[in-house]
Amino acid sequence: MKIYSLIIATFLGIGSMSCTRDICIIEGHISGLEDEGWMYIQDAWNDYEIIDSTKAVNGTFRFELQKSQTTFAYLYYNQEIQLHNFIIEPGIIKIQGDAEDAWMLNGIGTPMNDKYNALMKNIGTTDDSESSTEQIKDRIIEIIRKEMNTGDGDEYRLLLIENSFTSGIHPVELLKYFETLTESLKSSDHAKEVQEYLYRLARVYPQSEGSDIIPKFIDITYPDKNGNSVSLESIIRSTDNKVVLLDFWATWCEPCRDEMPFIKSAYNEYHNKGFEIYAVSCDPNQDNWKKYIDDEELEWVNVLGGNIRRMPEVDTYALDGIPANILIDCSTGIIIGRDLRGKDLLEELNKLL
Repeated sequence: MKIYSLIIATFLGIGSMSCTRDICIIEGHISGLEDEGWMYIQDAWNDYEIIDSTKAVNGTFRFELQKSQTTFAYLYYNQEIQLHNFIIEPGIIKIQGDAEDAWMLNGIGTPMNDKYNALMKNIGTTDDSESSTEQIKDRIIEIIRKEMNTGDGDEYRLLLIENSFTSGIHPVELLKYFETLTESLKSSDHAKEVQEYLYRLARVYPQSEGSDIIPKFIDITYPDKNGNSVSLESIIRSTDNKVVLLDFWATWCEPCRDEMPFIKSAYNEYHNKGFEIYAVSCDPNQDNWKKYIDDEELEWVNVLGGNIRRMPEVDTYALDGIPANILIDCSTGIIIGRDLRGKDLLEELNKLL
């Protein structure tokens, strides 16, 4: 059983593309695509611009285009089905497989793509039923760090950097790897976007040792059950509180509901010692939210953020989904913990309080 399927899925999308000096050749056959259709290549690092298109007959296709720059691209069928992700680089490559699993296909024949495929295979070997989740996570991080330090193929390393956060590597460490890239690559629009994203993450994740980026809470204000506006800052500045958990959740979110017994336990045990919760619901239906609060007797500070797609905190706090939580020290306003799930929250509060 692969415990870190999400990490592997994040990386596995890569396929391959190739060029022979000035001419790029991408050819292959993907079964399950019958009759005629169109294959499109979109440049993921340049606003998803369509680089080229070609007709596919019963899943067989071939591209020939002038090579401009090394980049990361997507292959689509009829602009509807994502079939493959790949690095455009010198060489010759073939892509073969089945349409149902096309996003996981591996291309062969070019240095950076072959290297990436080897990395995925290596990560897959961390599947060990006798290892703990943390042990497997540490192995994956070790593998990725080793790959980052090889110095081969800066575009390949940029792809690693922008995808490695899900593996558990701190954004500050990824920023250090970013600085080792060539100046020309770092000055590209896409690389600048990656750098800014990592800085944004670093500002809302617990401080990394040796980093001068001090992550402090960013104030937000939402209405409570009675319609009164309550700010996060007002809860943090309250003299009764020592640490505050900023919790993002929703009644429609099953993992969020699964976390409630742990959050209740933490609140019951540590509230009188200075622990408070500022829970932001991502429920579009406030009646469901109010009923759940009453039925579950959630006694902490509950406010309604509404539809998560319209909440600025998704960007402000770099949320990639819910449940998500952030632990804040009230005396300094510094973020000292993040995504403390299950018993991890209780253990952290036991250290602090």
